[in-house]
Amino acid sequence: MPIIPPVVLLVLLLVSALLAKFVNRFRFLPAEIAGLKTRLALFTALFSASIYAHMEAMDALHSAGSGIAFTPTASIATNGPYAYTRNPFYCLLIFVQLPSLALAFDCGWIMFAVAPMFVWLSKVVIPGEEAFLSRNFGTAYTAFLDTTPRWLL
Repeated sequence: MPIIPPVVLLVLLLVSALLAKFVNRFRFLPAEIAGLKTRLALFTALFSASIYAHMEAMDALHSAGSGIAFTPTASIATNGPYAYTRNPFYCLLIFVQLPSLALAFDCGWIMFAVAPMFVWLSKVVIPGEEAFLSRNFGTAYTAFLDTTPRWLL
């Protein structure tokens, strides 16, 4: 990976914060849910659900004998969240965690950060991971590619 995803994410969040500070916060929520208590309650619920799903994905990896974050990979995980998407961690980041942060801060710039992160993951990170897994697991991984979507659809 030329630049690992956490670095790209931090850069995008920093740019979002700088835009919010020096340009305009770019509020996007309707008045009915723009209050701080409502935003924090929604953020807490969504982020808690994403943590639960994250832990489920980690359990599926561990039970399959796979590691995360540049650790050895003994096999591919196909159960738990991996039965629905090949990339549950990235799905959570794109569809739940970043939007949750945008909701918590009522900052549209964070929502705009979703698009470049999605492109980076789709065009650079995931193809590299898929090539690695294809080389190491051959037909087992090809079957997984055929039956499980990269994202959710």
